[in-house]
Amino acid sequence: MDEQYLDSEFDRADGLISQDLIEEAKAVLNSILEENPRYGKAHNHLGWICKTKENNVKTAENHYKQALELTPEYGATYINYAYLLSEEKRYAELENLLTKAESVENVNRSNLAREWGYFYEDTKQYPKAIEKYKEYAVSLYDNSLIDKAKEGILRCKQKLEIMEM
Repeated sequence: MDEQYLDSEFDRADGLISQDLIEEAKAVLNSILEENPRYGKAHNHLGWICKTKENNVKTAENHYKQALELTPEYGATYINYAYLLSEEKRYAELENLLTKAESVENVNRSNLAREWGYFYEDTKQYPKAIEKYKEYAVSLYDNSLIDKAKEGILRCKQKLEIMEM
């Protein structure tokens, strides 16, 4: 099967996910992998489905790892896998992943700054978290997301105050 067809099918699966037609999207993604098991972006999307829609962390992680191995230039996988590692509180692995993501050209820089902010806050490195939340905030255009970034900054400042008491 040619790559152009698989790319077209991947785009179709992406659209199905956007419409919350998860089972249909999953079928298309699995079909892509039957044709080409090395199609890393399909692994990323299956990982996302397994994590966010099915709460199957182990399978999601396997898909993310395959996606990173097969298409390390695909930025979305870094952010999706970061969510999983953060929720699992696996901070050493998360720090390594975020560090690798820094050198990937098409990683969403806003989301990467936000994930660093969460990482630094969770690991009680509040000044670094504040800087990352600021970096995140100034890259945004959506006021509700800017407000969330401001909440992160204020929360970290409060935590610093408490630690100084």
